[in-house]
Amino acid sequence: MKNTLLKEAIDNYDNDKMALALEQFLDISKTTDEEEVFLYLSLIFKHGDGVPADEFKAKQNKKRYVEIIKSKADKGEDEYKMKYAAILQYGDGVEIDEKSALTQFIELATNGYVESQFHLYTIYNHGFCGIDKNEYLAHKWLSKATSNEWPEALSTSALNMLSCGDIDNIEKEKAKLLLIRAIDLGDWRAQEIYDSYFN
Repeated sequence: MKNTLLKEAIDNYDNDKMALALEQFLDISKTTDEEEVFLYLSLIFKHGDGVPADEFKAKQNKKRYVEIIKSKADKGEDEYKMKYAAILQYGDGVEIDEKSALTQFIELATNGYVESQFHLYTIYNHGFCGIDKNEYLAHKWLSKATSNEWPEALSTSALNMLSCGDIDNIEKEKAKLLLIRAIDLGDWRAQEIYDSYFN
């Protein structure tokens, strides 16, 4: 859980109170291992938000951000394994390593980590991570993520059903229920899809 000062710093950043946000982030960075602090500092220095842009400080803070993510991933925390795999996939502060990223996504998904199940759907559906598209594996992981009620998976499955030309009333009702559940779980895209097809 974020500490109160970190929440205030993020609010100040979002409200363009950069001088105050920077001061708060720098104070927190002295005593915390909350990775978000260093991510925000890297963005502030990269873009020169309220301070002169400083590429060295931006990279220094991004490096610390990645180190914290990796440290928590190495301790076996699935949330951080997922984050670190994404860092490896996109090369966010490290060298791109798509093979290691894919291996980690598959391990997480196989062990039931639903966010990774949906991410594997996107990988196989689009051919990311240096692999070819694979319709069978894309469908497999989307089905698992949908069964486990990952919001984006629910709305994606519904959209795939509704996009078929000859959808019958039973399938249309299934898609509607999937969208309603996705909306309940906070997926903003689900509401747009619902409005397009049912309003």
